[in-house]
This record gives sequence, structure tokens and C-alpha cells, in this order.
Amino acid sequence: MELIMEQFELDMNILHSKYERVNEDLEFLIRKCDMKYIAESGTEDDLTALYIEANEQANEKKKNILQNMIERIVAFIQKAISKIRANKDRIDDNGEYEVKDISEHLPKIKSLDAELKSAIKSKKSDKITTINKKIKDFMISLGVGTAITVGAYTVSKKIKIPYKFKEPIESGPKIVDHTGKEVKLREDEIKRMMENHRNTIESLKSDIYKTDSMESLDEIAEAIKNMNSVTSQVYKEGMWLVGKQKEKLLTSEKKIKEKYLWN
Repeated sequence: MELIMEQFELDMNILHSKYERVNEDLEFLIRKCDMKYIAESGTEDDLTALYIEANEQANEKKKNILQNMIERIVAFIQKAISKIRANKDRIDDNGEYEVKDISEHLPKIKSLDAELKSAIKSKKSDKITTINKKIKDFMISLGVGTAITVGAYTVSKKIKIPYKFKEPIESGPKIVDHTGKEVKLREDEIKRMMENHRNTIESLKSDIYKTDSMESLDEIAEAIKNMNSVTSQVYKEGMWLVGKQKEKLLTSEKKIKEKYLWN
């Protein structure tokens, strides 16, 4: 599953880079419009028409890339859900396990998904900006890396972590003990989280095509990428599992037998 996640993250980064290149191409296209306007002694109406055409072309390209992002996200989620089902078959109801406590993260993901869906459907840039900021704050609390845009170029960068977030990030989710039955119930919750995220992302397809604002599209692209990053991180933490066996005939050096189901 780790290989699948790495490939998925690579695919998303590639698509995001393609998205950013559309902005670069638009800058050159706008300059080309200016040169044509000057060379042909055009009117202001002519220049406005050229600008509108250039922006419409860029918007169409961006929408297509966003649709590809959504398709990749949905495909990944389906694989993640299949992994959950496979893991449940390997869990002993009466066994003892160590897991990472993500209980506080699951309702947070659900809330952010709902706010993201509402903001995009509202078609209001300020609402999309607000929810994107909330998602970024959650990314910081999880210690997830992000990307910053410098001019028209995207640079991969680790988030600078504010002091107030340093302690929880460094320690990570605390380790707690669960019975096999409790682990299965917890994985059902993770499955519902992933299904809800899939449904949220899928529902945005038509809304993206109806979005005409360049700024709104850019915010939507970043918000979707960031939301998927935090959901994937919580999923990964949630699937971390160590099976424990009480000592029976084992030597004292083998009191605990670990089995990492994530890998």
C-alpha cells in the first residue's frame, strides 16, 4: 500500500505542476495579445476580446486537469477501501493490538469535507479561501508538507511549524491498545471517512465546470490537493497496526511479537 500511496502522491504532484504551467502559459499568451494589439493598432475592445479568449482557454485547460485530479483521487480511495477490507480479514477478534489514536481527526476530516463542498458550490471566492486556510492549518497540525507558489512556479516545501504546533507534531498520535473487535470498528470508521471524502470529491465535478473565475479555480485546485493530503495522512496513521501476543512458550527476549499490517 505504501507504494500505491507514493505513486498516487507523485501523480497528484505531476497534475498540480501541469496546472501551474497553465498559469505560466497564460502569462506568455497575455503578452502575445499585447503585442498583437500594438502591432495591429487595435482598439481597447479588441484587446479585451483577446484577453477574454486567452483566459477562457486557460480556464478550460485547468478544469480538465482538475477533473483528472478528481479521477485519480477517486481511484486511490477505492484502493484504500479495498485495503481496509483485506486488513479486517486478518484481524483476530480476541487479539490485542496497538494503534495510533486518530479519534479526534476523523470528525475533523468530515467537517472539513462538508465545508469544502459547501464553499465550492457557493461559487464565492472568499468562502473557498476561508476553507482552504482551515485545511492548511490542519495540515500544519498533522505535520504534512505542502507547496508554495513563487510567481508562476511551484516549489515543494515543508511547512514552517509554529511553536504552538511543535509538540503534537513531534510526538505524533499517541499509541493506544485495542482489542481485535475494537480495531474492526475503528477501521469501519476509517472506511466511512474515505467513502465520505470520495463522495465529496465526486460531487464537485459539475461545480468545477460551472466556475468561471480564475482565482476561484486556483483556490479550488489548492484546496482539493490539500484536503486530499490530510485525508491520506489520517488514513495512513489510522492503518498503522501492531499485533501483540502475550508470552506463552516464547523466551523472555521475545515477549512481544510485532506484525505490521500496513506493509
